[in-house]
Amino acid sequence: RDAAQRPMKSYAALLVLLLVACTTTAPPRPNATGCADAQCRLCYCGTRFAGWARQPSRMTVQGLLEAALGTALGGHESRVVAAARTDAGVHALGQVVSFSTAARVDPPRVLRSLEKLLPPDVRVLHLVEASSGFHARHDAIAKRYRYHFALHALVSPFLAPYVMRVPVRIDVDLMARAARLLEGPLDMRSFASHLARSGVTGPAPRRIT
Repeated sequence: RDAAQRPMKSYAALLVLLLVACTTTAPPRPNATGCADAQCRLCYCGTRFAGWARQPSRMTVQGLLEAALGTALGGHESRVVAAARTDAGVHALGQVVSFSTAARVDPPRVLRSLEKLLPPDVRVLHLVEASSGFHARHDAIAKRYRYHFALHALVSPFLAPYVMRVPVRIDVDLMARAARLLEGPLDMRSFASHLARSGVTGPAPRRIT
């Protein structure tokens, strides 16, 4: 079903991921395994996808991208890592992805191949070789989320997939004041599973603006 028809799920809101990838100034080179590291930036309309992450028997952005990369790289399988995951029906304007491959990466040629292999609602905007060890999630330095709400009784069908309709009257000023309480540095350790597994107990501050 269309994402806008799902009952009051935030998934129907427009989630914009403008993820700034932090790379080193070292020139691209093979990593310790002899594979090349690469990064790309893509946008997608998530309406018909079951989210970003690969799932058995369900269509996801990661699944489609990995299949397309495998073909574009001459049959070399590549597991991609995203700077952040999106849920079902959620969209991205600048999702940063990294991957390693044993194939030679010719960015212009791979981009042309992906243009033909991917459906119209998924597009790779930029692809470059990355410095050894680049990791889209660990090296991301900022993420921006944007939620669009429709406060009108009628929503245009051209906007419906990209907004969440709110059928009740809301106090926007009060919501804005409440949101300001979340601004500033926060300890996000409870959301970082890799810290819990590694036994790290120090602070993991993040700033919300």
